[in-house]
Amino acid sequence: MSLSKPEELLAHELSCPICLQLFSDPVVLPCGHNYCLACIRMTADSTDDAPPRCPECRDEYQGVETLKRNFKLCSIIEGYRAAAAAAETNNASRETHIKTPSTIRNIPLDLINLVKKRQILLSRFMQIEPKLREVATGAFPSGVPSKAPLNPKRLQAGLKTQDFRSEMTRHLDSLHILLNPLELTFNLCTAHPNLLVSSDQRTVKYSPVKQTYPDHSERFTSAPQILCTQGFSGGEHVWVVEVGGSSMWSMGVCYKSIPRRGDHSRLGHNSVSWRLQWKNGKLTVCQSSCNVALGEMSHHPLRVEVALDYEAGTLMFHNVRGRREHLHTFRAVFREPLYPSTEYLWNVVCFPLCFLYV
Repeated sequence: MSLSKPEELLAHELSCPICLQLFSDPVVLPCGHNYCLACIRMTADSTDDAPPRCPECRDEYQGVETLKRNFKLCSIIEGYRAAAAAAETNNASRETHIKTPSTIRNIPLDLINLVKKRQILLSRFMQIEPKLREVATGAFPSGVPSKAPLNPKRLQAGLKTQDFRSEMTRHLDSLHILLNPLELTFNLCTAHPNLLVSSDQRTVKYSPVKQTYPDHSERFTSAPQILCTQGFSGGEHVWVVEVGGSSMWSMGVCYKSIPRRGDHSRLGHNSVSWRLQWKNGKLTVCQSSCNVALGEMSHHPLRVEVALDYEAGTLMFHNVRGRREHLHTFRAVFREPLYPSTEYLWNVVCFPLCFLYV
């Protein structure tokens, strides 16, 4: 089968390696591989007591119930389908139809061949990626003269095609994010003495006993806060905060120049930080000490997605308990690198599994 069109290549990479169709309700395993929830549930069914394994790398995991839904991948697939539908509508005369993998009704019991096919496709994709980017961005040689007069209809169609190329480029970048996820880690040098940081610096909890941290100019001494090591000075980034059953917490982003002591060192209580807070069953947002109530929620947030678009100047928060629910969007002109930050008010708050999409 020839895979010459970029949309076909992208469709393959957005397909489940088990059923070879576009991901449906995708979940991510601890090893980083993604599958449809129904597909991985089928492979996990077993009569013995052995823990299930990833069909691709054979790493063990604790069970389907422990898997997390890949919300970023869901968004990419939704955007891909929308772009494909728009391309078919706007360029029907050019017959730019997005082809998806053919339907496979009977999934074989032995998954080894399917995994091998997926690996071959991925290897082929990485080999032709430079050409794919040329097609997506329209970077073709410009030395060919043209004597034909401009046709308004063809010009309009070309503009629509360029929009589609831009959309394809964005999804291609998102695809690389999925293949190479990074992780957020806490900066121990910024941790308030009442915060206990795990050895891998990926989990933090409040401790009534102060820790014997060494003095450091970046350490918070008033508010029980901590910054992440990673800062973002451009691009789009998404991370998920696991807040568990804590009754009070704050999260957001800030510049590294945020004060380290005094009332103005708290997230949202200065001009260099943006904060979302859950307290007494209510959500509030705050920036430059301007506190705005978002109202009560019917259920306790357990997981919050934070999405930063640096160039667009947006910082969005979504509740991802069961489904994505928009909570608030900050709009600003960012001028310095932004660092994910968290304030621990009471009880235990964890920040495990912080997957970053650049």
